[in-house]
Amino acid sequence: MIGILNVYKEADMTSFDVVAIVRRVLQVRRVGHIGTLDPMATGVLPVLVGKATRLNEYFDEGEKEYVFTMRFGEETDTLDSTGTVLRQSEKTIISEEELLSGAARFVGSFQQQTPLYSAVKVNGKKLYEYARKGLPVTRPMRSVTVSSLTLEKKLKDGAVFRCRCSKGTYIRQLIADLGRALGTYATMTALERTKVGSFTAKDAIRISSIKAMTCAEAEACLLPADLALPQFAKVVLTPQQSWRVSQGQVVLLREGDLSTEEKENFSGSSTNALFKLPDGEKELVRVYEGSRFLGIGHRCQERLKMKKMLAE
Repeated sequence: MIGILNVYKEADMTSFDVVAIVRRVLQVRRVGHIGTLDPMATGVLPVLVGKATRLNEYFDEGEKEYVFTMRFGEETDTLDSTGTVLRQSEKTIISEEELLSGAARFVGSFQQQTPLYSAVKVNGKKLYEYARKGLPVTRPMRSVTVSSLTLEKKLKDGAVFRCRCSKGTYIRQLIADLGRALGTYATMTALERTKVGSFTAKDAIRISSIKAMTCAEAEACLLPADLALPQFAKVVLTPQQSWRVSQGQVVLLREGDLSTEEKENFSGSSTNALFKLPDGEKELVRVYEGSRFLGIGHRCQERLKMKKMLAE
């Protein structure tokens, strides 16, 4: 069983809870997910099933989209409404003009400080472990890109925004930074992830629905594993080439483009030719036999060798 489930995570559960439910319903041990969501957050959580988990490092999460609600006047230790209030401000009414002007300052690429309550590691220890023990730690900065930050609704003491951003952007930190830029404090009260790459909330299946499915019903919802790999070029092999790469051999992609000498050097007389790629720049590609996805390969010049084989 190989594929991806486009799951809609509901509130008050962890991303691991979602994995556990999918694992139980599909009766598959190897299950993982792309992009963690905090327990209070809802929305898109693509779940990898079976051998698709072997491709986790290659999946391009692409641009993400969130709809978040923020409340002005306070900032908590976790930067959301589940935390303990650390700072307060009497300024809770922000005009629409101020909101639009403030949001515009956070559109583009910039350095964002990692929240203290996060799983980012410093010296082998996660930041939230420092936080829970009250230990001092320098939070790392990371480059993020916010392509749009649109005001959806102005509230009495807060606002609802829609944000499109790069992988690694912390919405809680963005809210806190925006609050301070507006001359007050702010905390996140709701968060929905509406898009991860090509996966959208509109097409996602609620985890509560999956929980009630039979194994066969859930398996029918699996999407092809290569759906989340659009950034890689596609290479289609013949059945003979497919068999050879399954044996760990290198194949020639376009023999007609090779000289007679090159073909002779690749005839099988050389072990290196059969099992090693030549020196040079290597490109990751999606590999198929016809329409059947085989996995991820390395292409160098006109030669290909599999790096991660999924097909049996």
